[in-house]
Amino acid sequence: MAMTGKADGAPPVRAEVAVVGCGPTGATLANLPGHAGLRVAVLDRERALSDQPRAVHFDGEVMRIFQALGLAEALPDTYLPERDAHVRAFIEQAMALGEIIQTTDPSVAAARDARFARDGAGEIVNLAPRLGPGLHAGPAGGLIPAQPRLADGRLMDDAIGGPRWALLGRAPPPLSAALVALGAVTVDDPAIVPLLAEAGTGGLVLRPDRAVLGPVEDPQTARLLGGLAALPAIERIGGAR
Repeated sequence: MAMTGKADGAPPVRAEVAVVGCGPTGATLANLPGHAGLRVAVLDRERALSDQPRAVHFDGEVMRIFQALGLAEALPDTYLPERDAHVRAFIEQAMALGEIIQTTDPSVAAARDARFARDGAGEIVNLAPRLGPGLHAGPAGGLIPAQPRLADGRLMDDAIGGPRWALLGRAPPPLSAALVALGAVTVDDPAIVPLLAEAGTGGLVLRPDRAVLGPVEDPQTARLLGGLAALPAIERIGGAR
């Protein structure tokens, strides 16, 4: 087939496979026929990278696809050890909920109801397990903080806007320079005071995935930020998502 980019005057592109959409799924799909020796054209209406989270989770089957395509090595070294605790916690909670709401055995359901009548219903809480070993520093590093509502009525995530680096509170000048290089947003609002007090710090650096990189006073936080700020922009974006 021949496709012509009329909008920008691009020359015709000849390809045997066309993939519409260059998000994580489209980009992965385009690699499959490409590895089989076919010419692939990927079309997307956007010219810039999205500022919204994409591919926030992938399982073992997806990892096998990445390995087959030779892409597994491109994942950050910290991805699997950091997320292992999350995967385990959410799977365990899903299994516990399944035992409560999905049983089709009348005797099991009767025993469940009798237990609830005797002991009361258990509380199901939102999970926010700490990240495993990886790109974070200090006792607060790797935590996913609560979502406070700021003085102007917005939730903190809305104030930060998209997967961006953020500073909660204040930071010394060297850290501030690195955060500026990373395009970080500063949130200095009375609503975050309890978060900072609980962490025992004057400021917390949040990664684009909203996990805490570390407190501003920790030397390791400064070293990590300095290294990240020195990377080319495309590597910083790719590593953060």
